[in-house]
Amino acid sequence: MNMFICFAVSSKNPSIVINSARGEAGDTVDVTITMSNNPGFVSANLYVKYDESVLTLKKVKDGGLLSGVTHSDNYTSPYGLCWVNDLSKENFKVNGVLATLTFEISKEANPGSTTISLEQDILNCDIENVVFDLVSGKVEISSSSQSKDSDLPETTSKASNSDSNVNSVDDSDKASKNNESVNQSEVKDSDASDINEKSEDYDATVLSTSDLVGNTKKSSTSDSATNKVGGVVQTVSILIAVILIAAIILTAVFVYYKRTRKK
Repeated sequence: MNMFICFAVSSKNPSIVINSARGEAGDTVDVTITMSNNPGFVSANLYVKYDESVLTLKKVKDGGLLSGVTHSDNYTSPYGLCWVNDLSKENFKVNGVLATLTFEISKEANPGSTTISLEQDILNCDIENVVFDLVSGKVEISSSSQSKDSDLPETTSKASNSDSNVNSVDDSDKASKNNESVNQSEVKDSDASDINEKSEDYDATVLSTSDLVGNTKKSSTSDSATNKVGGVVQTVSILIAVILIAAIILTAVFVYYKRTRKK
């Protein structure tokens, strides 16, 4: 993991800037060396200084801006970047990336930062020194725990959503069970009502073949049996309805009985 951080130079003075980077212990990072406002030169020696206990130079890639590349083969600090064109009669006035250096951060490196700096020895075609403003760069070293901490809010959010979903499922199950209980109660009430109706029909049949006294006793017995059956699930309103229906049936039977006797 690495991140490039560029330092802007507001001055119009010639400048060579080491861009900074960020990574964790054990990572490799790329650091670029950039030149701007170049007044012109033919030869340049840049010496890159860094802490070898923290950084190890692994690779050097020339930017291709200048000819006469004679970079050092010894990847130690200070590392030498060289462009030699002493026979050139004209100065090179190009700008851009001079080189890209790849460093490996030590696995034992502590979180913090380490500096990469420059020294210069630059000449123009008149064998005069050309001085650039040199801007050092840094490699910021972050700990792996910081990366894990950055993922914590998302994990916590997912866990919260998961708990919310579980609670929602529990609430749904409870509601479903409550509905089942209500439905079972309604079924029981319906069954009780059917039992009452069948009992009433039975009472009417018996009353049609017996005297009024016998009918009254049987109706009382039937009402008692009905009350025992409906006592578990029947409400007061259902009892009142049963009594009213029974009274109507008794009256009808009684009238029928009287007419039969007269005939």
